[in-house]
Amino acid sequence: MLHVILGILKWIGILLLAVLVLLLAVAAAILFSPVRYRGEITKTEQACAARLRVGWLLHLLTARLEVDVRTGSRSMEIFLFGIPLGRYLALLKKLSGLRRRREGTRNRRTLRRKQAGVKKDRPGPDASGSMRKDPDSAQESSPDEKVSDSAQEGGLGEKSPDSAWEDGPDEKSPDSAQEGSPEEQNPDGIPNTSKRSIRERLRALSEQISLLPERICRIWKRLMDILPGISQKGKQLWAAVTKAQQNARAVPDKLEQVLTLMEEYEVRELLGDGWEELLILLRHYVPRRIQGYLKFGTGDPASTGELTGLLYLLLPAKAQLSIEPDFNERFIETELVFAGHIRSVHAVRTAWHLFRNQKLRRFIKRVRTKGV
Repeated sequence: MLHVILGILKWIGILLLAVLVLLLAVAAAILFSPVRYRGEITKTEQACAARLRVGWLLHLLTARLEVDVRTGSRSMEIFLFGIPLGRYLALLKKLSGLRRRREGTRNRRTLRRKQAGVKKDRPGPDASGSMRKDPDSAQESSPDEKVSDSAQEGGLGEKSPDSAWEDGPDEKSPDSAQEGSPEEQNPDGIPNTSKRSIRERLRALSEQISLLPERICRIWKRLMDILPGISQKGKQLWAAVTKAQQNARAVPDKLEQVLTLMEEYEVRELLGDGWEELLILLRHYVPRRIQGYLKFGTGDPASTGELTGLLYLLLPAKAQLSIEPDFNERFIETELVFAGHIRSVHAVRTAWHLFRNQKLRRFIKRVRTKGV
């Protein structure tokens, strides 16, 4: 019994170890595997386009983005194992369509089987060739069918009383007799409809007048139901306006408190530490290979010179980029190819250093206690 328990515990430990190794491998791939990017920028008189390609984990996952400003075309594709993601989606749709077809064929087969079973249960012909009839159906025959059968046995020359009634002379109904009464006809024989129309109009007008008080009561009730809602919304709007006024009056006080905190707790040193961490992060994320040329001009000689110096300061030492500033005209022309990589571990390192910064933690703590 003890050997069985130890064997079960051993296999449980092996499974847990395998899961732990898998989790560590995934974490290492996310942190240390670089996300490589490569881009091309073209801005000339003939073309204006940009292309960007991003890949991760030995091109296991790749994304491509292309933009052409002149034609206005944009395209984005995502590849998994070098195959476009649209093919996977099309394959899934195809598989779902095959599954639906199979289900449809199954439903048709079951329906056909049910119909075949119903046909087998129906009565078939006798040996003489005539269809068999159930006694219940024979007994439940309608009297109209019996009358038609007797009529067929007696002959087709005789007429039924209904047909004789239809062939007889047309008789005027009492309504038609009333319509032609001499009271509603003038001496010339033309029916007088003006009196009737006037009477109908008077009756309709009297009905509308009788319903007028009821309609007025309904309108009054609706107004009384709407007025409380309007007053409540007006109160809410007034409360929101007063609250906004109070918040606007409190803004200068809060700004003054923030400025005093910045002067008191040496926020400049804290910002300096954060700027240093940001520069370290940018050193790892900036492109490591830059090739091409750049011609530009801002129209102002001073700003063009400042921008040229800033570009030379930010460019890495291995950059093969020729910069040609123009101090007279305002334009830009370039053909640029850049490439680099990004690792998540550098962002985690920067976040950890900021979290461990004692000045930042004290500043956050004091801001929370003072309620700024």
